[in-house]
Formats: sequence, structure tokens, C-alpha cells
Amino acid sequence: MAARYSKSRAFGASTEVLRDAIEWAMRDIGARHLRWTHGDVRVEARVPLSFWSFGEIVKATISEAGSVQVESRCAWPLQVIDWGKNKRNCNDLLESIKVRIDRIA
Repeated sequence: MAARYSKSRAFGASTEVLRDAIEWAMRDIGARHLRWTHGDVRVEARVPLSFWSFGEIVKATISEAGSVQVESRCAWPLQVIDWGKNKRNCNDLLESIKVRIDRIA
């Protein structure tokens, strides 16, 4: 099973604001090929190959309460050590979402 990490944070923002912030935040962390599903509340993207990994798949899900759950997992299913890359992806994504929301407010 591939290495993975997940984390959530409450923002208290509308779904529309969170969607916009997530799209920009995904680009901020270098994610590509964004694909929205489940009524535009879940997005999946890919972070390309780097020195530390063979790439990651990053997901973000918006809850009705205005929080965001993010998950990052290694794209290569046999990669069990991620050198902290999945945790960094999640933390960087949530921080970038916060910055984007603060700019809007």
C-alpha cells in the first residue's frame, strides 16, 4: 500500500469560496490535471515527479460545514516511504487555502 497522509481544517467559508481557494492552492503546490467530482465538492489532482517521490495524488473534499479534508498519497502504489512529502503536500495545501481565503475577506 502506498504511503499517504490526510488532514482537515475548518474554514467556515462557503462552498463557492472554498472551491476557488482550493483551485488556486492546488496550483500553488504544483498540482496539475484538476478534476472536480461529486457535485463539485471533491477535487483530485496530481503532483508531478520530484526528487523525493514518483509523484502524488492529492484530493480535497469540501464539507457542508465549511471545512476541507485533504489527502495526499504516493502515485506509485509500491512506494511505502514518502520522506514526509505527503504531509508537506497536505500542510502546504491547507495553508495556501487559508491565505487565499484571507485575501478574499
